[in-house]
Amino acid sequence: MSEEASVEKIDESLPSDWVNGLPDKLKDAPFLRPTKDGTIRTVDEVFSALENAAKLQGNLAESHIKIPAPDAADTDKSAARERILSLWPDLREVTEGEDTLPPAEIAGYKLPEGGDVLDATMVEDIAKFALEHKWGQKQFSDYAAKMIETQAGSVEQASQWQKDQDTKLVEKFGEAKAERIARVASAMEQSGATPEYVAAIKEGKVDADLISVVDTLVGKMIAMGEEGSQFVQQINTDARAMTPAEHKDRANELWLALQDIPETSHKYAETNRKRMEHIGLSMAQ
Repeated sequence: MSEEASVEKIDESLPSDWVNGLPDKLKDAPFLRPTKDGTIRTVDEVFSALENAAKLQGNLAESHIKIPAPDAADTDKSAARERILSLWPDLREVTEGEDTLPPAEIAGYKLPEGGDVLDATMVEDIAKFALEHKWGQKQFSDYAAKMIETQAGSVEQASQWQKDQDTKLVEKFGEAKAERIARVASAMEQSGATPEYVAAIKEGKVDADLISVVDTLVGKMIAMGEEGSQFVQQINTDARAMTPAEHKDRANELWLALQDIPETSHKYAETNRKRMEHIGLSMAQ
């Protein structure tokens, strides 16, 4: 006879208050005591509950985790932690004091030191990503720190590049640097360049070689005099500073002129004085 048939037979042979004949300890057992509304459980109900409990106990052998007491040995706590992580791989073990909970909104994240190199849009994008993935403050700070390091490197590189361009322009134009940059900016503006690009030229944020090439072209057109275009005349100025190379050329011209002037002449002294000035400026950086 099967187990199920046996249960049915017992159930039919006992009155509804069959538990009254059991020892008091059994009467109070969770599977035998009456339900909340006072109904006496049937043998079939008790047997089903015990069977489910047995199955659950078998499952717990695989998934049960015993939480160690606060005063338990470190080895017991470590074993429990390892078992939890093995049963739940998605969990992340954190260090003491780490803020693992995300803030209520992106404004709750705090940038680590040096965060001022990041623009507002980048910070907002990082914070949105962090909140969507439920990052805590430490995760946000670690990621933001990498972005800060990258951005700081870019800023330093850009700063060095601009210094290099300025050095090139000083070597090329000397005291005429500011005027030549202004002349190139004016030429580009007349050519239809955007206000932003013209401003970048004036601030020295444009490649020095480009400025030099444009200045050379403008200079050649200016040298055409009356044949020069109206465009060139608009960007030229009456008083023009000279580059070191031009100072050198002018000094040579004055040296040749001195050969035809008597040394006792006042004009000789004045011409020679100007020649010496041009020599000094040709060596200025």
